[in-house]
Amino acid sequence: MITLDFDFMRENTERKSHYFKTHRKASTFIFVAMLFFVLPHLGQAEQYPTKPIRFVVYTNPGGLIDVTIRKLAQIIEESLESEGISTPVIVENKSGAGGLVAIQYVLRQPADGHTIFALTSSVISKAVQSKRTQQLHKLAMLVRLVDDYECLIVKRQGRYLKLDDLKNVMREPESRVLWVGPAIGGTDHLFAVRFWNAIGSRGTWIPYKSGGEAIGALLGGHADVYVGNPQDVMGRNDLQILAVASPKRLPQFPAAVTFEESGVGELTGSSLWRGLAIHHDTPNSIREQILGLIKKSTESVVWRNFIEQSGAEVIFESGKPFDDLVALQIERDAKLLNTLPRG
Repeated sequence: MITLDFDFMRENTERKSHYFKTHRKASTFIFVAMLFFVLPHLGQAEQYPTKPIRFVVYTNPGGLIDVTIRKLAQIIEESLESEGISTPVIVENKSGAGGLVAIQYVLRQPADGHTIFALTSSVISKAVQSKRTQQLHKLAMLVRLVDDYECLIVKRQGRYLKLDDLKNVMREPESRVLWVGPAIGGTDHLFAVRFWNAIGSRGTWIPYKSGGEAIGALLGGHADVYVGNPQDVMGRNDLQILAVASPKRLPQFPAAVTFEESGVGELTGSSLWRGLAIHHDTPNSIREQILGLIKKSTESVVWRNFIEQSGAEVIFESGKPFDDLVALQIERDAKLLNTLPRG
């Protein structure tokens, strides 16, 4: 016969009940404590900026991208100050190897969005030429800010008064037209190659260290055509734009015909664009905050006037459209470079 010890069972049950109540209270306390610390941060992005913002420029001081970014840095710093945020915005120049030195410097910095690479389309072209496009893939293209349309520039009252004059001379047997601009394999050089291909002829490219030196060669009679941008002729009565790659005539240069008008429409839209990139590992929340800060700054009248006075166009292109544009340029530039003579 089984004898049940009800007193023991009751005592044991009470002990278990007390145990579970005590642990349930402890668990509840821990859970509430966790919520206390976690809830305020849920949905909150990481703060930005938390230290000085540095724009890294791949050219020496005074270049086009350098001047552009210094203006942007000034506007951003003033915008932050208006919100009660005292954060220095600094421009650093890291020249060399067509932008590779600057890229490597950016990639060595923390991926926290406080180091931003300022680049142009020429950086893409030079990376393709040097077969170092893998460096580009370590960056995240952030935003394209400016389209500075390509154009052909000649001496005013010289041999070429309009684009047809240049095309006719280049199509002559044994013609040797000398083209100048900065560097081999950059945006300007490859634009010249595209023009040559479009008219079924070939010119001779002579590279110079800078656009200023190339213009000097043109004016000195050592070259026929300079490939550059509209602002290169500003205040210069001795220079003339033969044609510009803008979709329509530029208000600042109403006499400059477009390539579309001149029968070379495939060159329309070609530009030495200017933009920004960051370390690929930068958190998305930080990327969005940087974009918001830059968008606000580039919507200012000061920025628009600064860019448009030189004939360039203010844009704001980020995400997939910008990524696609860079990918297309890499593919196109690789094909163009393969058509150039070796050596």
